[in-house]
Amino acid sequence: MKLGTANIRNFPDMTHRQVAQDVGVVASSCTLAGLQEIQPGEDTLTVERTIGDGWWMVGRRLEVPVIGRKDRWKTLHHHVQSFDRPAGLPRPQNPHGGIVSVVVRSTRKPKLPPFAVVNVHLISGGMNGPKLPELAARWRVEWGMFMAECVRLWRNGLTVYPLGDLNNPHPPAPVPHSTTQLEWLNPDGAPDHIGQLVNHASVMLDGCVSESIPLHSDHNLHVVSGPLTKA
Repeated sequence: MKLGTANIRNFPDMTHRQVAQDVGVVASSCTLAGLQEIQPGEDTLTVERTIGDGWWMVGRRLEVPVIGRKDRWKTLHHHVQSFDRPAGLPRPQNPHGGIVSVVVRSTRKPKLPPFAVVNVHLISGGMNGPKLPELAARWRVEWGMFMAECVRLWRNGLTVYPLGDLNNPHPPAPVPHSTTQLEWLNPDGAPDHIGQLVNHASVMLDGCVSESIPLHSDHNLHVVSGPLTKA
């Protein structure tokens, strides 16, 4: 399994050619990935043209779609939830933010149990950059929604892999390689469930390897790879 998470557009500075190049890097490095900062519309079409018919995409209307190779992963269930961010927030904020979760099963090892990936891009300026109180409050709302979706799936007996850009770099926390090595995961003050989720995810990959691959966008592609094992 090769599972990745990456920001595709450092909006609005990147050209569509650069977007396509970054998507190509993701497609050549992963078989299942969460993408962030996709501007729905033209960017979505760029992603779909680049990955081709051999991939599925869930969450087209948001900036956090999940993509997977059809010959590796079958989608069993998905849930798309918009943040519905209020108007008038400080700093430019992506109006298409939300959470995309997908339950998948291996097509090559169909007897193995399914698992879930949950992708998110939390609001910027709440816990990173020039931290603003109103954005910090909004960040906590979105973090709570993200964790609630992870816990919902976990309580249904699924291994859960959280993906995304949490916009919370202070301080960066060590994350076991057996999770997705989330960018900027900071469990301080987070629900106790995060430790349970990390421990639950750790059973799925054995002898895994993680790597960071440079992109044109503002964050690298983070990939964790390893063999699928028993539940």
